[in-house]
Amino acid sequence: MVMIILLINNLTIPLNNNLIKMMLMISFLISSLCGHNTEISANLKDENSLNIEIKTTCKKVKEYAKLIESLTLKEASLPILKNKIYIKASEAMLEPTCLIPCGVAFASWAELGLISKNLLLKFPFQYIMLKQ
Repeated sequence: MVMIILLINNLTIPLNNNLIKMMLMISFLISSLCGHNTEISANLKDENSLNIEIKTTCKKVKEYAKLIESLTLKEASLPILKNKIYIKASEAMLEPTCLIPCGVAFASWAELGLISKNLLLKFPFQYIMLKQ
């Protein structure tokens, strides 16, 4: 089974005797038929750029992670053939069926506000299912 699970990490902090709940970063867990497991996290650096962290058991994805450590809003929102997420996946020789670039896109878009986190929370599982 292929599964992408959304995790949103929260932090509660006191501020002027009020508790403020902040979204720190968004993470996706990916488990695929290749047998490897991956966690992708996106964390805003500023309003137009973010850090990408990828923890994985896959050697190829580890190489990809080095190429995609940071993204700008512009880089993340370009069409697929011009998008750094997918260009670097090709450079890292990821297989065409690898879900990791899609997970990076989801995490990036959610953290940059291009996809609603509330919508993702309503549908926390994204999956590809074989239908016979």
